[in-house]
Amino acid sequence: DYKVTGVQTCALPIWEIDTLKNLANLYFEMDDPGNALRTYQAIEALTPADVEVLLSAGNLNYLLGHKNSAATYFSKILEIDPKNHIARQNIDLIGQQQSAAA
Repeated sequence: DYKVTGVQTCALPIWEIDTLKNLANLYFEMDDPGNALRTYQAIEALTPADVEVLLSAGNLNYLLGHKNSAATYFSKILEIDPKNHIARQNIDLIGQQQSAAA
């Protein structure tokens, strides 16, 4: 189950998942990364192997300063797609930043 703006449901057809992705993108375009992230997290609960959703959630976590959570999302992508260069680059970047800060 998931909640988006107070609506709760469990199984959705693919077109409704696409609608939720559009909503998440709209939140991002409206400079509301918190709601965009919450929407992507709701989608992730329905489609946990959707690399696009995981990448967006990882990027939003990074944007919000949640680097450990971002790295977790990028790691999930690599479990699904070990050759995903974007996820690998993002994990490497986070590691470099954390090393520099230490």
